[in-house]
Amino acid sequence: MTTRRDFVLATALGAVVPWRRRLARPPAQRPWIPSDGFLAGLPRLMELASVPGTAVAVLDGGEVVWRRAFGVANAETGARVEIESVFPAASLGKPVFGAVVLDLVEDGLLDLDRPLVAYVRPDDLADDPRLERIAARHVLSHTTGLPNWRPRASGTKLTTSFEPGERFQYSGEGFFWLQRAVETVAGRGIDRVMRDRLFGPAGMARATYAWSEDHQRWTVFGHGSRGDLAEQFNRRMSDPLLEHAKTTGKPMTEWTAADTFAAMEQAAPTLPRQPNFAVPNVAGSLICTVGEYARFVSLMMARREASYGPSEASRVAMLTPRVELNRVLSWGLGWGLETGDAARYCWHWGDNGIFKAFVVAEPDAGRGIVVFTNGSSGPKVYQRIVADATGLDLAAFLWV
Repeated sequence: MTTRRDFVLATALGAVVPWRRRLARPPAQRPWIPSDGFLAGLPRLMELASVPGTAVAVLDGGEVVWRRAFGVANAETGARVEIESVFPAASLGKPVFGAVVLDLVEDGLLDLDRPLVAYVRPDDLADDPRLERIAARHVLSHTTGLPNWRPRASGTKLTTSFEPGERFQYSGEGFFWLQRAVETVAGRGIDRVMRDRLFGPAGMARATYAWSEDHQRWTVFGHGSRGDLAEQFNRRMSDPLLEHAKTTGKPMTEWTAADTFAAMEQAAPTLPRQPNFAVPNVAGSLICTVGEYARFVSLMMARREASYGPSEASRVAMLTPRVELNRVLSWGLGWGLETGDAARYCWHWGDNGIFKAFVVAEPDAGRGIVVFTNGSSGPKVYQRIVADATGLDLAAFLWV
């Protein structure tokens, strides 16, 4: 046992003190399914954390082997979360988009190192020469120097805070710019590109970055820190745009970014004409079932046999560290990466305020776990689910 005196002495001498605490169930070569005892107490845990609904999916051997839904989709109506309920996956949509970007690179439609301005030059760029050097590789590794989202003030221009490639800075703005580049080279809206290249072949029928009448019915509602039904910002943004889509006869699944901004001016004039209020948006508007997301994660597993999705070379590229966060965490092309004692993990979190999600996988072992929640206190639940299922005390939880 390490005493406080030992800790202080070791620190003073420059020794490396292990940051990981020991868990009751160390990781082993088994499916990451939560224990029966933990699952029996999960409803009580969700009640204490004020998280009304949760959905979990587990992969083993590169396949989805276990799915469960818990709690309610709407605290006011009491409607249950079903295994096919749709959750906002928020930023978990970034690595999904990243996989399709790598697919486009393999087809010669995109170059990871060609400046984005060579594909599309948004009209809201500031007078900043560093913007001219931002490329897709910078976007996927979060090294653009762009902010996550710019201030809401009208007319705010997009600018950088450091030279592209210099260091890590999480940025949704970069992903939206890359979305526009993809739309330019593909000649189609981003949701159609995603459906043709990934969602359709993978059988992800409900997955979308857009919005439809079906998704109004299928998607769970979000809740605040005390479990009360909160303002549904995703619906407040998407519902007026959906009405506009029905009026014009062009579904949101076919929209480009230009279509979205034009619709916002007419149907949602109170929303700033900025990317973080736009739908579809690869940085944050993905909605899908937990099983569908797990199906995507299966494409990141070693020795997979799917005929769709990224090639083995692209999969390895996504999971190769590009920028260091600290001594155990780094970022690849779309994924957060963690190096454990004898394993490597990829992970990501999702946070749209009242919807929180997390995914972690061990690609070399072919296993992973995805957790969706519909409450702003979701991390209190998903961290405990992941810890019990995996036996891991992830550094990612300390960093996020």
